[in-house]
Amino acid sequence: MTRDSALACKALLFIALLTGHEAMRIKEGADAMVDESQTVARRASQRGTSGGSDPAEEAFKALNHECSWSIYGCTGDGCTRRSLALDWPPPSSQSCRRTDQYMLDHNGAENFKTAAGVLSAKSKKYSDHCKGATIFNRHCARRQQQMMRAMKFIAKAQASKETMDALPHADKVQQAESFKTSLENIAGTMGENGAVVMELVGKVQADAGLKKDPKASVQYLIEMIAKLTLGSDDEQEKAREDIRNYQAAEPLTEQETQEADETNTKLGAQLSSDTKDVSEVLDQVDFAAPDGQEDLDDPDLYPDLATNRSALIQVQSKALAANVIAFILLAILVTCVVVWAVLEVIAAIITWALVAILGCGAYTVGHDVAISKTVDAGAAEGKVAKLGFTGFSVCFLKVFAFPFIITGRAAVATYNYFFKDKSQKSAEVVPAGK
Repeated sequence: MTRDSALACKALLFIALLTGHEAMRIKEGADAMVDESQTVARRASQRGTSGGSDPAEEAFKALNHECSWSIYGCTGDGCTRRSLALDWPPPSSQSCRRTDQYMLDHNGAENFKTAAGVLSAKSKKYSDHCKGATIFNRHCARRQQQMMRAMKFIAKAQASKETMDALPHADKVQQAESFKTSLENIAGTMGENGAVVMELVGKVQADAGLKKDPKASVQYLIEMIAKLTLGSDDEQEKAREDIRNYQAAEPLTEQETQEADETNTKLGAQLSSDTKDVSEVLDQVDFAAPDGQEDLDDPDLYPDLATNRSALIQVQSKALAANVIAFILLAILVTCVVVWAVLEVIAAIITWALVAILGCGAYTVGHDVAISKTVDAGAAEGKVAKLGFTGFSVCFLKVFAFPFIITGRAAVATYNYFFKDKSQKSAEVVPAGK
């Protein structure tokens, strides 16, 4: 064998050894990937049976996957800063999420189902892990914020006739059941009052008066939920007594039923007449889980609702008690369950209820906090009374009436009421002792 032939043989042998080693490495890598895949699948299966992430939560994560952080802020189609408690700060992209408007404009019906699923999943976790939790439990605060965000998107979607029309009947039935499950989960954290809430829902659903006067029925529902969650001991006991003694209206005749159905169909169209405007107002008045905040854990960075707006006063996150969030979620879920079971055609009434609750809640809480600070600072005590529950009720009844009496302009009227009409607000500040 010549010297060149020997070198050629060595080269071929070396190549063969390299090829064999590479083949073994690829095989081992493939085996490892299979093992990892099986492990992930097994863990996913375990999560499915132990209360971890469910399909709706995974779908929501996938929806926000293309949102990322850069030196210019959140980037990606429809992406913006939507922080939640315990989010990692930038340069992490965790707080970058799709806007509600983007989700409405892109496959809104599917995103509606995703939001309802997220609400159900988070309410289950809240029920399992957050009974009696305070605002200082940041994991529970995060779940509250996630439920509020989901509820806000659901409310916006229900004001969109296009989104609701895109939902098949079978999906609507499924979503009604999902809302009921979420309500049961949250009511389950309330002890005796939770059972009373479910009793209230059953009675109003079976009441013919709901079809005849849905506005009055929703007002009554929210008033009772407010008393049960925010009222004094006496107010709570009075609410429980009222619910136990609830008197349903006489059943409607066939003609009355037909007339009510025709009226409610027209009302549904009226309530959905300015979808985009009401969504914008809803964002303006949201003080429970507002978008765009740098860090919802930091009370100093919580939204100053009063900046350049005369009607609303700053509400800090640490002043927002858990029972206030519980009231908002319960009130809207109760309305969802009742309306979707009997009057799905007027689903947009839920949107207007949430606008009125958030707007009046922000104003009432902010006003009363400001009065407390004035008294603490030694200012003339007793000159101006706190609004309290009565002030909230008066505000709610007025704002909730707008879409029923001002067709197509209710969103503008609502915005002006909260942000521009100084004289009206001054008139509602009741002097102490009056």
